[in-house]
Amino acid sequence: MSPETTTVLKRWGIIFAAWNLIALFFVSQVVIITRMRGQALPIDGIVQQFMVCYAYMLANGAVLAMSRRFRLERPIVWRRVLLHFAVTSVLVLFVATMDFIPIMPTLAARGQLKWATFIAVLTFNFDKLVVPLWLILILEHLFNYYRVSQETRLQAAKLESQLAMAQLQALKMQLHPHFLFNSLNSISTLVLTKPEAAHAMIARLGDFLRMTINNVGTQEVSFQRELEFLETYLAIEKIRFGNNLRVDFTIDPDARHALIPNLLLQPLVENAIRHGISKLVSGRIDIRARCRAGRLHIEIYNDGPTHAVRRAAREGGLGLRNTADRLERSFPGDHVFEYKNDPEGGFQVTIDVPHIPAGRDADSGDWTGAVQSVTARAVAERTAI
Repeated sequence: MSPETTTVLKRWGIIFAAWNLIALFFVSQVVIITRMRGQALPIDGIVQQFMVCYAYMLANGAVLAMSRRFRLERPIVWRRVLLHFAVTSVLVLFVATMDFIPIMPTLAARGQLKWATFIAVLTFNFDKLVVPLWLILILEHLFNYYRVSQETRLQAAKLESQLAMAQLQALKMQLHPHFLFNSLNSISTLVLTKPEAAHAMIARLGDFLRMTINNVGTQEVSFQRELEFLETYLAIEKIRFGNNLRVDFTIDPDARHALIPNLLLQPLVENAIRHGISKLVSGRIDIRARCRAGRLHIEIYNDGPTHAVRRAAREGGLGLRNTADRLERSFPGDHVFEYKNDPEGGFQVTIDVPHIPAGRDADSGDWTGAVQSVTARAVAERTAI
């Protein structure tokens, strides 16, 4: 017997024992009342208490199973509300029948075994039957809403923690000694030969660091906003490499307004420059994005030397690992993240995620997450039935 089966049997054993105790409690009341009245012990009354308790046990199990299978969540599907009413009504009829069956012989002996008697019993006890069932139904839904809320908060906390790690890692990569050395060395060289270029590089470096700090706490941004951040970074690299670095963008208009995790592209492009372009006399990076059939497809290609995939993962370090982890948290089980050698030479990273449009923020003029965020939507899909 499997551990899961053992757990289920133990759970049902506890439930069965609890309902037997409840039945014994009501039986004790029947015994006490009949003794006080000096009447004979009613066997049908004792059987009635056990049958009603067993019927309630089965009805409660059915209500719990129905509430877990057909959640009343926003947007509320009224067919599910009607289903709840229909099922609880049938269960009330079932419990009332189990309450009526034990006393049928007595009623028959008195000549009172009629449909009118059953309807009278059902009507008299209807509120006592339906209220507990609906109370259980409401408590189950409230407990589910609380559980979903707690899971959402926990997931949001995990995402915020992951975002903080990614931002710290991005700052670490941006302030990498080689990066700063190369940037400052280029600035010192340009100060004497091309003062305007040196001034431009200093300004770009300041813009890049300022945008990084301003994005702290932002979980999702529009693809357009991510491109602006990336172009600021590439402007610094282009000053370093001059005409030896060419970057081509091929971006569908719809892709520009899709939500993606913040700081998604820059670490991947920096990997392409550090481990690809920097090893060539000149090189090219292609950044492509398109939307098809509700999906956002992103490709980052560089024509640098090919890598063994394991070596690429090792050299990519935290950049590739953090990207894979963040995509898994934002789009669990619904994304593609691959990196491989291109058949025609070079190295390519591919990302495929759901296309979630951003909303227009009229105050800033920027595309932001005015619609439900990627994180919230992913959590809702996991908890929805």
